[in-house]
Amino acid sequence: MTAIPNGLSGVIARKNAGGGSSSITIDSTSSTWAGSSTTPSFSNTQGTVTDGYVLLTMSYWSGGHYIDSCTYDGVSLASVASGSNGGSANVKVWGAALGSNSSGSKTVSITMDSSTQEIAVGVVVFSGVNQTTPVGTVVNMQGSTLGTYDLDVTASSGDVIVGQGATFSSLITPSAGQTVQWYENAGGSNTDGHCDTKPAVSSTTNIEYAFSANKPYIVMGIPILQL
Repeated sequence: MTAIPNGLSGVIARKNAGGGSSSITIDSTSSTWAGSSTTPSFSNTQGTVTDGYVLLTMSYWSGGHYIDSCTYDGVSLASVASGSNGGSANVKVWGAALGSNSSGSKTVSITMDSSTQEIAVGVVVFSGVNQTTPVGTVVNMQGSTLGTYDLDVTASSGDVIVGQGATFSSLITPSAGQTVQWYENAGGSNTDGHCDTKPAVSSTTNIEYAFSANKPYIVMGIPILQL
């Protein structure tokens, strides 16, 4: 697996790393480079969560594909959002409320509709999330020009913003105010998959990314809502 910026490893576990003034905490994170598998599967070592929520995000290359189903520790996840930039840079987001969920090794199982090229996929598990309305309005930006670009996400102080990016033959780097949760690139592959978080401030929170080449990219801003 490709090394994550700032020395993070390809598959990481992060305990209580919500940061800032957020009442939401990040319990754990894990990810994998799934290549072209139609049934990606990996595990996440989770702590005990209260009002838990699991967010599964996927970045991949070839468009026109979708997730048939996915589960986390046997819990079925539902589609939250999806987006594509010309079929070359794609993001899918699924999630599920976990309520009170005990610690342990949790299996993530995904079934794709067909062979999908260069899948980077991961989960982030939160505690302290609104169980009725866990996710706010998801927004995205896309383009194909190198440089630094930002995205405004609507949320309230205490919420957490998740940024999920996919690029085609280009590297994505978040701003210093965002915490990398997982990053996957198989080395020399077209897909650069990236997930980061930032505590929400005021009614609008800005997330920012630099792109290294004139190649397609897409970034989704996903607000996770507190109790």
